[in-house]
Amino acid sequence: RDLHSFPTRRSSDLLNRALGSGTCTNPQRNQAHILLGAIEYQQGNPKAAKAHFVTAYQYDRSTSPSSQLFPPQLIEFYREVNNIKDHK
Repeated sequence: RDLHSFPTRRSSDLLNRALGSGTCTNPQRNQAHILLGAIEYQQGNPKAAKAHFVTAYQYDRSTSPSSQLFPPQLIEFYREVNNIKDHK
């Protein structure tokens, strides 16, 4: 499924409500911010996407957007804004 098929406004509202509840674990906060950043990125809002991706990385540095769910450009943007270098 393509990210464009998401009902983005409802998804954003639900994720923001979950984050605002104060009950999320750090890994859950990481995933929520990755999803919110992906929505912003796909909607052409790189500044908002960067804010979410940087916040996601602060909550869990071991997790990044899945290559099975997200396009390579989005993953590269996540890595770039968080200054993640390849381990090659």
